[in-house]
Amino acid sequence: MKRDKRSAPSSTVVKANDLIEARFEIDFSSYRLIHAIATKLNSWPDAPSITPETPFTIHAGEFARLFGLSSNRAYASLQEAVDRLAEHWVVIERPSPEAPATPCTKTRWVSAVSYRENTGEVVFYFAPLIIPYLTQLALRFTRYELRHIAPLTSVYAIRLYELLVQYRDIGQREMHIDWIKDCFQLGEKYARVTNLKARVIDPAVEQLNTYSDLWVKYEQRKRGRNVEAFIFSFGSKTADSFKQVDASDASRPNTPQLTREYVQQHAQPGESWDEAWERLRRKHGAGGL
Repeated sequence: MKRDKRSAPSSTVVKANDLIEARFEIDFSSYRLIHAIATKLNSWPDAPSITPETPFTIHAGEFARLFGLSSNRAYASLQEAVDRLAEHWVVIERPSPEAPATPCTKTRWVSAVSYRENTGEVVFYFAPLIIPYLTQLALRFTRYELRHIAPLTSVYAIRLYELLVQYRDIGQREMHIDWIKDCFQLGEKYARVTNLKARVIDPAVEQLNTYSDLWVKYEQRKRGRNVEAFIFSFGSKTADSFKQVDASDASRPNTPQLTREYVQQHAQPGESWDEAWERLRRKHGAGGL
């Protein structure tokens, strides 16, 4: 039997772009739980409606499978999420579809969430104003597979991934530093750009390059002597991201051909393409485009 094309795969996350770009701070366990529940939603415009009374249940075993956790860690992570999730606010800058006259929406993620200790299950109810940004989406939404963020270990890495995949067809996105700090709700943290890069941006980029389906690099845009924005370049990793020179020549080790794809994938954060090419050429003594 053919799968109904409107039924999202069980590992697919779909969010309105306005929600991805919203302002919020959230702990890691809670954000994982939101993504696990999001895979259970049908986001197509003609999908059956959900309401604040619609329960969603996830078992610790399922949570463990989605994120590659041990059973004990999955139980602990779910308990942490339940303890904290109801505390988190999210501020969406665009008007709510339910209240278009309102300039922005401030809402909780959930109206209720409970942990059934005897069964290891979480029962989850979305807050009313968050529902339109997760279901019946017709315009301005982003879709990706949960497995591409499951190995990530920081909220910043997950959020950066989502902000980039919105622009997957372009492969580049410029983000003003003040906007990033506001979006991530960093407050007065990391006032110096060097600290922001060291504590937030560089670790997130490293995680995406190591664990996600994206290669990512970035450069800085300055106004005078001050850095005011980061320009991220990114793309999908490919299995054949580099070619080997004649592997039958046993007198020398296999050397990567410096194709554009290989250089992009192995560039270091902040490196231009030319700088990365030259560094890799010196390292491998390789030829290329």
